[in-house]
Amino acid sequence: MYLPYSLKTLINLFKGIPKNSKSPITVLRSSLQCLEKARNFIIMDKIDSSNQLVKRVKLVASNGLPPLQYRIQFIDECSIEEAVRFMIEHFLPNTNMDKAVGTINDEQTVAAYSLDWNTRLRKGISLGAFLEDDAGNKGRMISCLVLDIRRKEEEEFSSSEQYPSEKFGIIFRAMYEVMSKANIFKKYECDAVLLDYGLATSAEFQRRGIGVEMMEARAKVCSIKKIPVSAGVFDSEASQKLAEKCGYETLAELDLTTYRIHGKLVYHRPSWSLIKCMAIRYF
Repeated sequence: MYLPYSLKTLINLFKGIPKNSKSPITVLRSSLQCLEKARNFIIMDKIDSSNQLVKRVKLVASNGLPPLQYRIQFIDECSIEEAVRFMIEHFLPNTNMDKAVGTINDEQTVAAYSLDWNTRLRKGISLGAFLEDDAGNKGRMISCLVLDIRRKEEEEFSSSEQYPSEKFGIIFRAMYEVMSKANIFKKYECDAVLLDYGLATSAEFQRRGIGVEMMEARAKVCSIKKIPVSAGVFDSEASQKLAEKCGYETLAELDLTTYRIHGKLVYHRPSWSLIKCMAIRYF
């Protein structure tokens, strides 16, 4: 799932977005313009490698499904806008927490996510799955995994932090609370952790093992960056089973049906009540 990296930076960027934006795509264009202006102070943590390819996968036709060929690679500058659009289309309308608070229908919250994803994607450590033909030509994106590195010495966020939108704050507060309960740095005695800020796969390519491949590809990022632990917040039964299948253990849980902010229940009829902070140590 997702946890903001620098809310102060995000809020400063957010101020540049027109409040009368009419659609998520208009908001995204404005977000990209704000980020271009801010490139000088966006912290880069790029993978220093000329080879962006992580893995090629080729599936034969089976059980009535056609053959499928795709590659998993690090998302480069040329694919950032495609990746953000993909996440808006396939992540926000389908995750348990975002559906429960109606994120996709709130332009300010969509804009906040767009800015946050852009910031992280520019670091060059996120992963994308792209269709590929027999000649090795890259096609459209079919899955996206936004990743970032959280270091032990970074400043903690407080519950009184100002948020770009109410719904963005609702998501962040719950995510931060379960991450804090997990206490990853103490649990694994590590100084940095690779965090998941959203994994989505196009509906037409689901149930073909792409989620497992994307989860397992995190190991290469950890190996290159010399970060032993990967973690994330998983907010649905399916995502939690996927993480368990890939060797992740549960560190902390939070019940959305009883979660309150200022005494008020904020998640209305979530499709899955428990969110979990789950992690794995690779080395």
